[in-house]
Amino acid sequence: GAALPLTGQIAIPGRGFERAYHIAVEQLNEDLGNASFRFQTLPVCDTETSTLKGADCALSFADFCGLNGYRPVGIYGAGFSSVTMQMVPITTRFKMLQCSPLSSTTDLSTAANYPFFFRSAPPDDKRAMAIL
Repeated sequence: GAALPLTGQIAIPGRGFERAYHIAVEQLNEDLGNASFRFQTLPVCDTETSTLKGADCALSFADFCGLNGYRPVGIYGAGFSSVTMQMVPITTRFKMLQCSPLSSTTDLSTAANYPFFFRSAPPDDKRAMAIL
């Protein structure tokens, strides 16, 4: 699933991340060739750049697991560190991987505390080194 800011402060890049999410799943399925399974996308949940909405998105993916018998591999998002911080306890509890394209707070850097969280942006304290 994906929990992205489709409305709110960073809606424009959020729409780009939504497109990237769909392209990535399409590419994964293409790369699988004749495998007997396929990845499916769940509807993108709009976090609205809100911590409460982000937590609701994480819970909705967890509920989807229980209602449909499927287990999401993970969640792509959120776009703000504060939103991700509210989602991480939920995704950790349900053992769902979470990968954020933008969350950069160093508070998320302790792998022991957040074993199912990954990010594709460097943490704030490493950002200057990543730019160089």
